[in-house]
Amino acid sequence: MKEKKDPFPSLSSFICFGLFELFFLTPLIFYGWATTFSVTKETFAQIGFLVLTFIWVIDLFTNSSREKIKWILTSTFSLPVIIFGLILLVSLIWSKSLYASFISLGVWGCFFSVYFLTLWSVRDKKWVELLLIAVVGAGFIAAGYSILQFYGIELPIWRKVMGRMRLFSTFGNPNYLADYLAASLHLAVLLFLIQKRTKFFWLFVIATLYTSLILTYTRGAWVALFLSGIFVVILLFIYERKFLFNKRFSIILVLTVLASLTVIFSFPNPLNLNKRNIFKRSTSIIHLKSSASQRILIWSSAIEMIKEKPFLGTGVGNFGVYYPEAQGKFLSRKENKNYIPQTNRSTKAHNDYLQIWAETGILGIISFLTILIILYREIINFLKREKGGGLTFSSTFIIFFTGAISSFLIHATVSFPFHIVQNGMVFWLLFALTEKIIQKRINWEENKDEFLNKASFQNESSKPIGKLAWIFLILIGICIFYLSFWRIRIFLSDIHVKKAEIFIEAGFYSQARKELNRAIKINPYNAQAFADLTQADIYLGIYPEIIQAAKKARLNWNIAGIYNREAFAYLKLGKLNKAAKALDRCIFLYPNFAAGYINYGYLNLLKGERNIKKGNLSEAEKNLDYAFLFYVQGKIWKKNFNIPERLSLAYYGINEKKNWGKEWMIRKIHPPFLFYCKDNYFMFILKPVARLDNDNPFNIILMVYKKGGSKSGRKTSDFSLVVRIKDKQKLWWDKKITNLKLSTEPVILEFNVKKKLYPGQYTIFAELRLKEKPLYRVKRKFAVFLQKLH
Repeated sequence: MKEKKDPFPSLSSFICFGLFELFFLTPLIFYGWATTFSVTKETFAQIGFLVLTFIWVIDLFTNSSREKIKWILTSTFSLPVIIFGLILLVSLIWSKSLYASFISLGVWGCFFSVYFLTLWSVRDKKWVELLLIAVVGAGFIAAGYSILQFYGIELPIWRKVMGRMRLFSTFGNPNYLADYLAASLHLAVLLFLIQKRTKFFWLFVIATLYTSLILTYTRGAWVALFLSGIFVVILLFIYERKFLFNKRFSIILVLTVLASLTVIFSFPNPLNLNKRNIFKRSTSIIHLKSSASQRILIWSSAIEMIKEKPFLGTGVGNFGVYYPEAQGKFLSRKENKNYIPQTNRSTKAHNDYLQIWAETGILGIISFLTILIILYREIINFLKREKGGGLTFSSTFIIFFTGAISSFLIHATVSFPFHIVQNGMVFWLLFALTEKIIQKRINWEENKDEFLNKASFQNESSKPIGKLAWIFLILIGICIFYLSFWRIRIFLSDIHVKKAEIFIEAGFYSQARKELNRAIKINPYNAQAFADLTQADIYLGIYPEIIQAAKKARLNWNIAGIYNREAFAYLKLGKLNKAAKALDRCIFLYPNFAAGYINYGYLNLLKGERNIKKGNLSEAEKNLDYAFLFYVQGKIWKKNFNIPERLSLAYYGINEKKNWGKEWMIRKIHPPFLFYCKDNYFMFILKPVARLDNDNPFNIILMVYKKGGSKSGRKTSDFSLVVRIKDKQKLWWDKKITNLKLSTEPVILEFNVKKKLYPGQYTIFAELRLKEKPLYRVKRKFAVFLQKLH
């Protein structure tokens, strides 16, 4: 009887080819009409790995060996990876946003697919080198594009981007690119050292990668490359000294090229157009500037999350959902108010270890660290075994893989490579290849004896697919089709959001609203679409729908503007109490958001005007003081904001009805938020309402603030305040207050000026002193014309 031909020959080669394509194309692919580069890359990678996973399942049923499956599932490396993956899945149970969790699981799913597909399919040196070439080749093209951007050669589709962020290449962000390049440099040096015919080509690749890395100005990646490079040299010196000696001239050549490029971009010259200085940028890492302060704020907020749920975590992908609340709690403490200017909406912890802990709890971070500990332990044990006349070829690969892996892990302390799909893929590829080399499951060809398990690969038996297997394959295929279908819907919805944002920027709000409704119809969980919808509806005056959209947007896209727009809608609908609650939330979560304070000022102004009409002057004055306070805080964050004269008129309305018993008065305010000012002292003069009427004197209202702390914590009786009004450089009125008592909260001083005004230009000068030493000066100009009010 004639033997049936197997309809499914071994599919490992197809899987390897698919891996090659994904590693080469994912870093390079982008779409200009998507909101971010990551959306396109994640869509491409996830669909690609879903297809490869289906091919792997077919291969599993047709050409598998039990020994191979058992090795993959029970190896020293695989078990911790499987446990970590299960912890990610279990965290879905307490996830606040399942949508955010599934988006994050899509990225982690790519990483696990890389790991297990590599273990299953990569068998010989040829595919190891091809996959490395795919990784380095993609980095080479991306690096070349970033260099062109540095010299002003750019694609015409991008909106104008200035400064360091301009060098985004195909990655969309210089930090993402730098992280990838730092790891790729180790692999490029490896290919340079082992190749003979194309040696100088790989030297050119190294120079291109390093030049781009320099131009990204990413200090964290520089440190990662430097430390991981030292680690590689130490490993070579200890375990591969003979290889190090044989390749000494090649290594010196590489170091010479790198040193030359460092010098070129450290001093002004024709090649260094923007006069970049690597040394100056490197030393700036020790100073607490804005980027470092913001990282500290993000890390502190992540620790707040961990304290809240240390054992279970928030659920995979939920860091961005919980972050605003954690940030608000951290910034609500007085000792942390100096970090308020760095308030942000961060979806990543800028430290992958903190983020994994925050999302998956203590079990998640322990399992992840266990993977890394086992990896380095097995690497060192392998190098010890192979030291001194062993199989140095595999040891060399292991050492340079370790350098690239270490680069990722070092940079992960200040960035998030495990949440960037194209970067994390490289880590898990190198992890899997390292495992296969250590377990001696790679055929190096040059030394057949090293490939101890070659026979087991050749003798994999083919078998026909049974009925149950066919049913299982069909079910798997349906699941993969469904997941791919949803990933495409997410991508298409994102494209409509991008179009809507362009329409909003151009002022076409009706068209933007149509695009956003299409985005929501395609993906009803797209919180960014709901957030943008609140912005479009503000301009269109559709206030009830703003409130509904804001509630849905907060689930996954918790930005300051959502609460502010919701509050504005409540204000327009006359629901002041609900508006106040929304603004309280806005300011608590984002205490540097100017519009929140400005709208809160307007809310208190409305209350004050209503109380004036009712005759509740005491309550009205309190409302106006709070309005003044909120307006001033809003102006501190938005310097071009002008406090409306309507507030001055409201104060004037009170003063007309108020009996003044003295020339000036001081009122303490207890703000419902932490008042922030970068200076130790601050004053602001409200523009006065001046009338040509001697019977009704005008008033000067100013706010005085003294920051708490050692530098400004003086005795309250030491302060004095001098206020003068000049008319054409002539002193028209002055007042000095001694023994002024100032607390660490803002106070309002009001002066009753009983002097006749004449038409002309006037200037109010105010000076805060400490024992006659000037501390802070401020002035305010105003004019008096023949009209009654100004």
